[in-house]
Parts: sequence; C-alpha cells; structure tokens
Amino acid sequence: MFQLPAKKASFSVLICFEDAFAGLARRFVQDGARLLINQTNDGWLDPSSASVQHLSHSVLRAVENRVPVVRAANTGISAFIDRDGHIYETIAMDEAGRPAAGIAMAGVNVPDQAMPLTLYTRYGDILFAIPCAIFTVGLLALALIRENKTLKRRPLH
Repeated sequence: MFQLPAKKASFSVLICFEDAFAGLARRFVQDGARLLINQTNDGWLDPSSASVQHLSHSVLRAVENRVPVVRAANTGISAFIDRDGHIYETIAMDEAGRPAAGIAMAGVNVPDQAMPLTLYTRYGDILFAIPCAIFTVGLLALALIRENKTLKRRPLH
C-alpha cells in the first residue's frame, strides 16, 4: 500500500531541456520548491551519449540547490537523484538506446520548507563571476606593467 506523506512538499517542473538552465531551477528553489521534477523526451538525442549528458544537468541542479530531482523521460534516462547528486534509481536503456521494460520505484527525501538555501541558490553565478573578473583585471594589469617595463628597457634607435 502506498502512503502519502504527512507533510506537503512544494515542487517545480522543468520541462525537457529547461534543466540545462541553472538560473531557472535556482529561481524555483528561491520561490519555495523543495523538489524539482524534470519531464523530458530525449528521443532526438539517441542513440548517443547525449542522454547521459542531459541527465548530468539534473544532477548539477540537485547539488547546486540541495534539493532532490525526479527525472521522467519517455526516451532517455529516468532517474531519482538525491540532494547530494547521487543517482540511486534509474530505468536502464536497451541496446537500441530506448528505455528497457521496467518501472523504477524509489522515494526521495524532500527537505523541509525552512531548509537553509545554498550560497549558489542565494547569490547565483555572481559569487563566481566577481572573483573571476577581479582575477582577469589583475592579470591584465600585470601584463601591462610587464609590457611597460619591457618598453623602458629597449634602446631608442
């Protein structure tokens, strides 16, 4: 017998390739989602490794926001991913790159609504962009200083 959880859980749905956009999942979690669901059709990717790469987007969204992801693919890879990025249930692919017969049965632990948001969820890419910009400006300044010293040492003809 299947029992519904005693508490309610907020979730958001990422349709098809929307899981590739970190900012979209981030905004959903900021707005209260504690579970992300990705519904997709990877038929246009198969047979190739692209289905596995597409699955990795869901793993990244889980880790960035510390929320589980349930991925349902009519072709491609269906999976249950915990908030640490561990894939612990999938529907296997057959030799032709289609889902093999079977049903994946798993549960995910949905965090409480009051869970602390990750640094990424709170600040996004800016947390990484600012140090990269400072580093780049520093490298450019160093290159200009070195070039200036080189020009001063050259004799005039």
